[in-house]
Amino acid sequence: MNNEVNNGKIKNIIIIILVALLIIASGFIYYDKIFSNKKSVCEKKCPVCEKCNSKSEIIGTSWYINQYEKLVEKYMMGNPPTNCSTIEIFANDKVVKANDISNLYAANTVILNLENLPNTISLEEFDNEIKKLFGSDYVFNPETLVDKAELAEYKYSDKVFIKRSNNWGGTCGPTSSYKVVDFKKYDNVLEVYLRVIFAGLDEEGLYINKYYSDYNRTNLIVSDRYPDEDEYKKGDLYKLTFNTDSVNYKFISSELSN
Repeated sequence: MNNEVNNGKIKNIIIIILVALLIIASGFIYYDKIFSNKKSVCEKKCPVCEKCNSKSEIIGTSWYINQYEKLVEKYMMGNPPTNCSTIEIFANDKVVKANDISNLYAANTVILNLENLPNTISLEEFDNEIKKLFGSDYVFNPETLVDKAELAEYKYSDKVFIKRSNNWGGTCGPTSSYKVVDFKKYDNVLEVYLRVIFAGLDEEGLYINKYYSDYNRTNLIVSDRYPDEDEYKKGDLYKLTFNTDSVNYKFISSELSN
């Protein structure tokens, strides 16, 4: 009788040990197949990243690139209609910081990103919108916008932006363009990498249907048509850096990253 009891206990112990070994083995297999593979996939899709972002592994790098395309687009809207291809966040010989952006370009960027256009915007409200896009250290002097015909949709007077009664705008010809190709996110910093092509200029300074890989327009990619996907890859690589909190991305700088 005692032998039968002991044999039963031994069998139970063996079963428990086997179950425990099975759980441990399953854990190793899950880690190897899921986490290890996620890391290799992330590194392949995001070669610039120092380390993988777990959310990008789950959602997909292309989803994030699409979102950052929209983010970068916000800062491409400051061009006055008389010169649609003047994008102040690009240069070839320096790091462009937030305070290098003109008040006119910054103001147009704010206005053209508003969800609606009220009849008036107070200076305080407008200044808050400036800070959301360019940070609290951006030096904004609204007096530089007085009588500026290039100011989008509004005229500025006596600490108030007043909606224009006349039309504002124009038709753009060829414009410089970009494609986001990668990103890196850590702590409160986001770095977005993009290939940029630059529209050509004629003798009168008007933009023409020629596209160059560089800001100085020395390396012609294609003329008389828009660049295709492969030709976009020849554009200079720029890094745009943003400070991020839980709500907003604020422009810090832009620089060549070739």
